Amino acid sequence: MRSTYRLPLAVLGGAALIAAALALKPSSSTPGAPPPAQAAPTATDPGALVPYLRFTGSGTVTVRPDTAEIFVSTTATATTSTAALGAASRKMEKVQARLEQLGVTKDQMTTNGASTYQDYDSRRWRADLALSVKVPKVDEAGKLIAEANAAGAAGVSGPSFSVDDTHAAYAAALRQAIEDARAKAEAAAAQMGVKVGGIVSVDDQAGGIQPPVFGVEAQKAAADSAGGVAPVPVEPGTQDVVASVTVVFGYTVPGT
Repeated sequence: MRSTYRLPLAVLGGAALIAAALALKPSSSTPGAPPPAQAAPTATDPGALVPYLRFTGSGTVTVRPDTAEIFVSTTATATTSTAALGAASRKMEKVQARLEQLGVTKDQMTTNGASTYQDYDSRRWRADLALSVKVPKVDEAGKLIAEANAAGAAGVSGPSFSVDDTHAAYAAALRQAIEDARAKAEAAAAQMGVKVGGIVSVDDQAGGIQPPVFGVEAQKAAADSAGGVAPVPVEPGTQDVVASVTVVFGYTVPGT
C-alpha cells in the first residue's frame, strides 16, 4: 500500500502570499511605473545652496571739522551759599560779556549747571557755574579759550571739534561700504563658480563720526608785549565719517 505525504496548510498559505507579492512588484521596465528616487544634490553643487551671498563692508570718508565747542567755569567761596553763588555768577557774567564782544551770540552759549556746597573743614560755601560755548569759527577756538580765561574763568577746557552736517560725507562712506561688500561677494563667487547678481537687502550698522577731541586745562594766559591775550594753540585736525553695512546679494549658476 503506497503512502502519500502532504504539506502542511500553513506552508502552502505562506508560499501563496509570497508569490502574490512578487507578482505585484513593478519592474523597472513597466510602463507608467514611478522612476526610482534620485540622490539629493551634494553641498558642492552651487545649485543645492540658497542662492544668496551675505557679506559685510565698511567705508571711511575723512573730513575737516567745521564746528568747535569750548567749556568755561567760574568758582567763588563765601560764608553763605547765596553769597558764593552771587560771586560766581558775577564772574560768569564778565566772561559772557567778553565772549559776546568777540562775536559769540547768546544762542551759542548754554549754561550746563550751577551748584553750591559747604566745605566740611572750612565751613565756607563754594559755588560753581559751568558754560558751554559753540564757537562760530573753528580757527578762533584757541583765542576764545584764552580770552574767557583772562576774563575771570576759573577753568576752561576744549575745544571739542565736530562736523555740523555729515549727510554728504556719510552718503559717500555708505557707497564705499556697499562696494566693499560687493568686492568680497565677487571673490567668494569666483571660488564657487557662480555669478553675483543684484542686491537683495542692505543693513546699515550705524556707523558715524569718530572725532578726535583736543582738550586743554588752561591757567591764566600770558599777555603779549602789546597787552593782549595770547591765544591757546589748537589744531582741529580731521575726522573720519564711517559707514558699516551688511549686504545680501543674489547669485546665479552659469548654464542654468
